[in-house]
This record gives sequence, C-alpha cells and structure tokens, in this order.
Amino acid sequence: MSRRHQSLLVGFSLVLALVIFAGCYPFQGDVTLLLTPVPPEAINPEVVATAQAIAQAGAQGAAPTEGAGMMEKPSGEVLAQSLRVRQGPNTESEVVAGLKQGEQVTVIGRNADGTWLEIQVGDTDVTGWVAAEFISVAGDAMTLPVTSPEAAAPTAGEPMVSIAQVVTVEDQPIVDGTVTVAEVVAAQDGWMVIHAQKDGGIGPVIGYAPVVKGANQDVVVNIDTTGATETLYAMLHKDEGVAGTYEFPGPDGPVVIDGAPLSPPFMVTGGLPMAEATPPAEAAAPAKEAMAAPMATILVRSARVHLGPRLDAPVIAGGNKGETFTVIGRTSDDSWFELELPNLVRNGWVVSDVVSVEGDLASVPANAPIALATVTTGGPRLRVRSAPSLDADILGYVFDGEVYNVIATSEDGEWVRIEIPGMDVETWVSAKYVSTAPVN
Repeated sequence: MSRRHQSLLVGFSLVLALVIFAGCYPFQGDVTLLLTPVPPEAINPEVVATAQAIAQAGAQGAAPTEGAGMMEKPSGEVLAQSLRVRQGPNTESEVVAGLKQGEQVTVIGRNADGTWLEIQVGDTDVTGWVAAEFISVAGDAMTLPVTSPEAAAPTAGEPMVSIAQVVTVEDQPIVDGTVTVAEVVAAQDGWMVIHAQKDGGIGPVIGYAPVVKGANQDVVVNIDTTGATETLYAMLHKDEGVAGTYEFPGPDGPVVIDGAPLSPPFMVTGGLPMAEATPPAEAAAPAKEAMAAPMATILVRSARVHLGPRLDAPVIAGGNKGETFTVIGRTSDDSWFELELPNLVRNGWVVSDVVSVEGDLASVPANAPIALATVTTGGPRLRVRSAPSLDADILGYVFDGEVYNVIATSEDGEWVRIEIPGMDVETWVSAKYVSTAPVN
C-alpha cells in the first residue's frame, strides 16, 4: 500500500473515531466545537439561535423546523372595552399604558401559568403586562416563552402581599333604597355589586358602589328597588378598566375563587318595596307611564349608534331593522335621539332619519351634550377630578384618544365636565388636554 493511501486510511479512521465518540458522548451539537476554539467575532448569533433550537428539538425528540429560533412574535387583539397595561404580571403593579377594544398588540411572552401576557403596545417601545383573558392571541399562548418570574415584584420597593378576599353580608331590610355589606376585603380596588336573583341563580345588576384595596367596612350600595328580589347577591368585582369607572359587562368582571364568583347571597327582610299595599289605580300608574315612554324603531337595515349627536362621533353600537329602543333624550330640534342601550353601560345617539318614534316626545328632555371632548395627552393618562380645581379629589383617569360627551364648562374655561358612564358624580378634566368640538 502506498504512503498516500496509508495517510488517507489513517485520516478516515480518525474521522470515524470522532463520529463514534460524538454518538456515544452525551453532547448536543457539532463535535468540532470540542476540539477547535472559535474566536467570538466569528460566531453568527442567528446561526447559534438556530443551532440551539435544533438541539432542543432533537433533545425532545421533535424534528426541527426551518427558521427555528427566529419565529415572529404573535399578534393579539384587545377584547375588553378598555384595558390597563401594567409594569408587572399582577394587579398591584403600576399602570404604564391604556388600551381600547380592538387595538392590536405584539405578544412578547407570558408568566408561568399563562394568566398574564407581556406585550408591546402598537408601534411604540412601551412594553408591559395585561391579563390574558382580555387579549385574543393568534395561536396557543402557552407556547410563548416565560419572560418573567412568577413572583415579580408588584411595585418598586413594595413587596407583594397575598390578601384573602372576603365578602360578609347579613339578611337585612332595604332602607331608603340601599343595602349594606358589613365587610369587604379586596385584593385590589373594585366594586361591590348587588345582583338580583333570576331563575334561582344570579341575575341582573341592580346597584354598585366602589371599594378600595384592603378592608372596607359597612359598604352602602344604592339599588334599583324595582328590580330587587327576595334573595340578593353581594358580588365583588374588580376595577380592571378605566380607574373609578364601573364597566360591566366589560373589563370590571367578578372576582372568581375556586371557579365561582365571590357572591354570597342574603335575604331581604320586611318585604320588598314593590309589595307595599297601594290602591289598584296607583299601582297601575307606573305601568302606564312606562308604556307611554317614546319608543324608536329602526327603519334601516343597520343603524349606527353614536357616542354623541354627531355623525363623526365614535360608533358604540348598532341597531338592526325592526329593533325598538326607549328614547331617553333628544336634541332641541329633534334631529337626534338618545336611546337606552340595555346591554351597554352607556347610552347612544341615532340620527332621526333612521328611526320611527312612537310616543310623546314632549316628555323627553332636550339634554344633548354641548360638545364632544377627545383626550389629547399624547400618551400619559389624564386625571379626572370631582370639581374644576387642582385641589379636588382624583376620581380616576381617562386615556389618550378616548372621546367623551361634554355637559358643562367652568366659568374660566380651564375645565370641562365630561360624562363618564357609570359615574353619578361630577367628573372634570383640564381643558388643556382635551380638544372639543360642538355637537351642532
């Protein structure tokens, strides 16, 4: 055998030995990396990422896919009417941004159990965490990487404290249109919501009152006594949408423990207000008044219901041909009607051309808002105060791009009073951070 053939045979034997060594030694990757140092500047990060993905797939017995390690981040759509983006994956973390229903986000990761998602807000550099139940993700969210430890600190300098949530309520009479919940212990700011009973279970909402994080004693809730039943339910809800604004149906859903809402029942003692003895004629009077309320019937195939009496006001609902709604307001020239929307927290307006109204419109107040206000903060949230003053209490926040009806302005023109659904108190914001347009 020639010297050249002998050299080739030795080389082949060495290669074969290395292959056998790689197959027996528990190492994932190219065996030459064990023998040949590679300068750092020669390593391509994308190649390394792909190699790691291939090695991981091989370790799990799965075939690697082309482009592994360079997958595009999935997109998500906001399902809630409004949604807070927080600094960490918990309700105690600071709010860093706000989102509206239908907005698109990029999903970056999740927490360990998939109950919170880390997102990137639109085309901005803002990232944060949202509750997974309020985001529709294209694909299986559990395949996302875990990007934060489960025990992430809720707020800088504040340890996370686990609060045992409790609602304590006793049987009681309805006094001056109110009921009282003896104690509410909440893990976050929220709402004490009173539900009526229906078909032996939890029925519609007949009243609510705010509660704060921690212990709340003797929470008084104003209720609609006409909807009260012998059994009522005291249900604890979260405040997950616009702070201080009751949004249910919407993001302010009930607190669920062991798969069921925290909603102890209680009995109304002493009889219901509706059960009080009254002469037959007086008892029938409310029914006649209810029947006399003007009703609007949709004439077109699909009618848009606007936030305010303007064609360029945001569309908040729709009505189909033949549907009827109660008319609760109008413009002074009867060109727009305000309709009661049973399935939404707020009411809406339709142009008079698309409806037929039956009933006495003279009984309906001409209560159109004087303007529409669009929040123009450029990013940060805007404080809502109880009066037109910097010294007034902060009731909550509104966010950039949101639109509200203006029902008054301060004498100096520095403040506008806006209509926030679910809030029966005055709500004022600085005129510097809203742009207003007249409704006519």
